Amino acid sequence: MVVWGGAFIAVKVAIRHISPYQFILARFIPSLILLIPIILWQYRNNLAFLNLWKTLSRAERWKLILAGFLVVPGYHISINYGATLIPAGWTGLVIASNPACIAILAALTLGEKIPLRRWIGIGVALAGLVFIIANQSVIGSGGDELTIGQKALGVVITFGGVISWGGFTVLSKKLVQNSAPLVLLLWVLAIGTAIALPGIDPQLPQKMIDAPQELWWAVLFVSAGSTVFGFTVWFRVLQLWQASRAGVFIYFGPMVALFGGWWLLDEPMGIATIIGAATVICGVVIATIPLKNKNKTA
Repeated sequence: MVVWGGAFIAVKVAIRHISPYQFILARFIPSLILLIPIILWQYRNNLAFLNLWKTLSRAERWKLILAGFLVVPGYHISINYGATLIPAGWTGLVIASNPACIAILAALTLGEKIPLRRWIGIGVALAGLVFIIANQSVIGSGGDELTIGQKALGVVITFGGVISWGGFTVLSKKLVQNSAPLVLLLWVLAIGTAIALPGIDPQLPQKMIDAPQELWWAVLFVSAGSTVFGFTVWFRVLQLWQASRAGVFIYFGPMVALFGGWWLLDEPMGIATIIGAATVICGVVIATIPLKNKNKTA
């Protein structure tokens, strides 16, 4: 979540130089280039993963395609375009509503029972986020304070990422039970990138060559860190925990985005942000610390 929180800052840096849509491809094409040799090395004695598609039922194949769409173009179109209107820390705050979305979808589609304590924790954390949004002023890219309408538009666009991520997480929970995490990650990202590829700008390679170093650092961070490392860990977690419990940890990402945005991008960090952040952490603790008489994998 620390790495994923930093990704919101990297997005804000990258869209200074290339369009939000092109950054999707600038991120995931290198991610696949990095991921393929890692998987080939790990499974060098058993290349059966290459036939994963053939082992899936027709319904599972559609789930895999939908998961790829949701996590690559679906999620990142919302995040990248939302970042053009609101600060990186605010993008992280909107995405913090992911756990509630995941919990609801998991309950509806996976039959997971969500303990009351976890719902209370989610509610407390969301209350902290609402407090920050309501009380912290935000300066837009043009130097003026954002109006309520501008804030609302940025939030609505970014919220599309919340829905996409919730759907992706629930689909992944179903698929990862019978697949190695790295293998499933490769297939999901390859399918999602293929779906986004028709929109590539022919001038993107030249723009990357001419771009300053900060764009290259942003691409490297989100490709190697947020995508290859981050998603590998996420799939592993989904094998061990309920989707709803794993989702609560997403609250830590926005905290990293908030403090990182303040430190690196001079985004606002007032008393409202500090109080709200503390409330979010309290909600995370309530929702994630298992009770002594509960199974640790619950």
